[in-house]
Amino acid sequence: MDYMPWSACLLIKPTLESSSGSDTAAWVQAVGSVLAILVAVGVAWYQARKQQELNRETLWQQYSMSLVKSAETFAEIASAASKVLKRISSQLDSRTKVLAAAEDRLPFDMPELHRFERALDGVELHLLPAQLITPALILSANVRQFRIKVEMALQHCRSMDSAAFDDLFATLAAMKESTAMSVEDFRVKVQEVFDATAAKPWKGQPIRG
Repeated sequence: MDYMPWSACLLIKPTLESSSGSDTAAWVQAVGSVLAILVAVGVAWYQARKQQELNRETLWQQYSMSLVKSAETFAEIASAASKVLKRISSQLDSRTKVLAAAEDRLPFDMPELHRFERALDGVELHLLPAQLITPALILSANVRQFRIKVEMALQHCRSMDSAAFDDLFATLAAMKESTAMSVEDFRVKVQEVFDATAAKPWKGQPIRG
């Protein structure tokens, strides 16, 4: 049998083709495995990020609603205090009533007013929404000033003249009306905060401790 060079080439070619095809398949499989790992990592990272955002938004909503609840509680206390101011004003709306209350210590709502004043002062301001802190301070100050005015009148009523009594009655009436209006304004602001909180998602706002 004569040996022909091209015969060897014919024998080698299928072997090379077979080897090249096997290597290509291995590379394709390796690349596919790497891509699958990268996709899996990317999906896991995306899901973790979305879950983190959801958790933050949930915490923000819970925190915001806790502030609103604190504000609603403050509004209820202030509203009750405003009603006490109104009753005391009606119980001390004449010189005779003031003198009788000072002398006989007739039962009226001063002890209750003291309780509401302490309750308002006891509310921790950092538990209120930031935009309600100033209105809360104003309400607390109104109640405190009303209480001080009444106590001073009861203490000094015997030395007060008609002009002083007229000033007392006018001041108590003005404080009573001012407090009632402040309570209503406070309630409106609480509702505005509630609506804004319910409608606004978490946007990276800092949470006050």
